[in-house]
Amino acid sequence: MSEEAIKIFYSYSRRDLDMRNTLEDHLSTLRHAGKISTWHDLELEAGTEWEPAILNKLDTADIILLLVSSNFIASKYCYGTELKRAIARHHEGTARVIPIILSSCDWNHPDVPFSKLNVLPTHAEPIISRTLDKEEAFTIVARKIRETVEQLRTQKQDGQSKQQQAVEAAKLEQQLVGQQQQKDQDFQEDLSSDVTLDMVAIAGKQFLMGSPAKEVDRDKDEGPQHRVEVPSFWMGKYAITQSQWFVVAKLPKINRDLNPDPSQFKGDHHPVEQVSWYDAIEFCDRLNRFLESRLSRKTKKTYRLPSEAEWEYACRAGTTTPFHFGEIITPNLANYSGNYTYGSEPKGEYREQTTPVGSFGVANAFGLYDMHGNVWEWCADHWHENYTGAPIDGSAWLTENQNATRLLRGGSWCFTPRHCRSANRELFTPDARDIFVGVRVVCVSSWTA
Repeated sequence: MSEEAIKIFYSYSRRDLDMRNTLEDHLSTLRHAGKISTWHDLELEAGTEWEPAILNKLDTADIILLLVSSNFIASKYCYGTELKRAIARHHEGTARVIPIILSSCDWNHPDVPFSKLNVLPTHAEPIISRTLDKEEAFTIVARKIRETVEQLRTQKQDGQSKQQQAVEAAKLEQQLVGQQQQKDQDFQEDLSSDVTLDMVAIAGKQFLMGSPAKEVDRDKDEGPQHRVEVPSFWMGKYAITQSQWFVVAKLPKINRDLNPDPSQFKGDHHPVEQVSWYDAIEFCDRLNRFLESRLSRKTKKTYRLPSEAEWEYACRAGTTTPFHFGEIITPNLANYSGNYTYGSEPKGEYREQTTPVGSFGVANAFGLYDMHGNVWEWCADHWHENYTGAPIDGSAWLTENQNATRLLRGGSWCFTPRHCRSANRELFTPDARDIFVGVRVVCVSSWTA
């Protein structure tokens, strides 16, 4: 489990910037070791609204350092705004507040009794003063901060360990319950005497589509996040394989010709690639016609491409993390370019081609494999730059332009790990074919007379 750095916020007057910088130097060992992260208000880019940015850092800090001086007291923002927010967080128990007295000052704020704070010192006498060597004083301060950092790190590790155990137990329970519920609903479609199509039942539900603003490597087209109500459907357990494509492509033509063997990386159980959006639609049309004679008079199954909402809902399988298996991804879990990393994870193997479907043995809670990496998967939707105005019923978002750019999801063997995230979106022209683009189908049923 990777350890998150303790976030430190400095509340200080710009007139005491040299003192702030000196203290920052004394904490450099902790910072370089990745145990703490600090932020400087001078890092704000031009045009940024400074107050929301500063308050966001203050409100999310683990430790708030109050660099108290006559300058601090004279600052309406430090003494009036930042101090009040810091004390509120102290009373909530959500942050450690450490006042550091830089110089003698008239400290009489009614909400800040030193005896009730985790402080250094315990009274309003200057710690950085003529009676104490400046270097020695900062060493004492840094030691106190280090002790607090280690306490918080231990607490977080214990909390994360317990949380992880609870999460794993919940995931296991969810998977077992889900498997039991789907046991009678999953099915296999016989395409030929030795080729089947495994379909997994996906129970409909509402979910939050898109990525949160703070997700690592998030793209602006992944928002705004919005709630979508997705009806129940079935989805292919795997991307369409080359053997499945071959059988269906040999069926009678409906609207366009299909190459029965389009893939560069050969293998019956490898995903088909180098198929366009139009090819994928033809595949579904031929499959539907082929199966019509087998269906009950009262029910009708229809195969098609998933809507973008259906795809993300199916991929997430109840999760809200960047990947359905959590915050991280490694080449041991999925097929992507291991020359690149996501977050703090190490580099890994770059296979430079597709892998057989399901070969990693990692399914999400719905029982779907390879939702991250291997090949991009076509969706039914037309491309839109963001989700403003998007449907909230799980349907595909279409325009009148039949030649509009289309949506792809899931990442691929030759793209970076950030492209494999559940919320990541890619666009391609509908007639384009490439060695990293494949397809996965969904199925819906309807009652017929």
